[in-house]
Amino acid sequence: MKAFNVFIVILALVCLHATGTKLVRTTKEEYLKELNELRRDTAKKYRIPNMHKLFWNDTLAENSLVDKNDGLLVTLRQTWRDSDPLKEVRNLDFDLAMENRSALINEFKNSKFMSELEVLTPGQQEIGCIEWFKAPYFTYCYLVPDGTGNSWNMSQGEPGSACAQGFVNDDGLCSPVIEPTPTAHPTGTKFLRNTKKEYIKDLNKLRRDAAKKYKIPNMYELFWDNALAEASLTSKFTGLWKTQRRIWMDSDPFKEVRNLDSDLAFDNRTALMKEFGVSWFMSEIEVLIPGQQRIGCIPWKRKYDYDGFSVSYFTYCLLEPEGTGNSWNMTQGEPGSVCASGFENNDGLCSPARPTTPTPEPATPTPEPTTPKPKTPQPKIVGPKPTAPPKASRLGSDSESEPAQDSNQPTDGASYGQVGMTLLLLISMIF
Repeated sequence: MKAFNVFIVILALVCLHATGTKLVRTTKEEYLKELNELRRDTAKKYRIPNMHKLFWNDTLAENSLVDKNDGLLVTLRQTWRDSDPLKEVRNLDFDLAMENRSALINEFKNSKFMSELEVLTPGQQEIGCIEWFKAPYFTYCYLVPDGTGNSWNMSQGEPGSACAQGFVNDDGLCSPVIEPTPTAHPTGTKFLRNTKKEYIKDLNKLRRDAAKKYKIPNMYELFWDNALAEASLTSKFTGLWKTQRRIWMDSDPFKEVRNLDSDLAFDNRTALMKEFGVSWFMSEIEVLIPGQQRIGCIPWKRKYDYDGFSVSYFTYCLLEPEGTGNSWNMTQGEPGSVCASGFENNDGLCSPARPTTPTPEPATPTPEPTTPKPKTPQPKIVGPKPTAPPKASRLGSDSESEPAQDSNQPTDGASYGQVGMTLLLLISMIF
């Protein structure tokens, strides 16, 4: 029992130190939800009255990608998160004890990184994160507006009881009366500005449009793969140029590198396949390879030098299962008309076939009830109803069998003995 209690205490401490989910493995919405649950639990455990609810800020995420950190340690803090394996750096019971609060504030002013405490700073209201591998961490975030840690300068109290004007208590967190609207799109970077669901939707629209324009009959629908996103983050390639391809996308400003009308013309198909065999990066064409079915992407800043010009990309992706470009070896045809077994045409893309509902067997027809033939009416009997003759008495026991009736036996049921007694009585009266 004692060991069980110790386990529960350890589990509680771990729950206050991490969300349990890497950003690369989830959505921004789910990640933010877990961060706010972490802040709410901390506010309740340590009686922090001014813990604010966090909201996602895409601009902060983009700034963290391009190292634009104006206001660092003044109105901005940075943090690395999601260590793997999970590593507990701070002792929250000690750090957040009221008697150690002054020392905590001084440490904030002199340190650029306070580990787990960064995401628990009460005054922070907005956060933007990117997938970023800096061992042992997998996530990098910017938070505003508290760059100094001064919001820790608050006595203990009921969670949510010391909210500024314009904020209300939301179960222990200070939440704005009017929630902020999503930030505008300043740079044109697509992946950082979209959910994974919206991003993959845009990519499939691009593939569908290309299939229809260039009559590609075997273009497959792409699906998101978190494992590929994490592999691209840690550079763990298992089949590069065999079963995998990689691509940098979302240039800013947008730069068209390939001429698709020339590259995808059927007359140039052989040359295209040869180029795939010797090139490790084919720019825009990478995401249009017909045979690709899965993709995983992360924010990634890279400047790529071409002949005579350079392009800055902001998204990095891995695609499977094709690493060679061999799916281009296909004659032109109706989009979606050459799909492998288990796939079906989905408006020009080969999508996994939907399970077919088995056709129910026809029910056994219920025989219609037959109308009974009407009985032939019997003639009506006039007069008294005839009565049945009285039954003869049984002389033997129930165990004895009844004798067979003689056809000459009187029909009134009288026995021979009764007839004989009547005759004897008449003779005696005469004589």
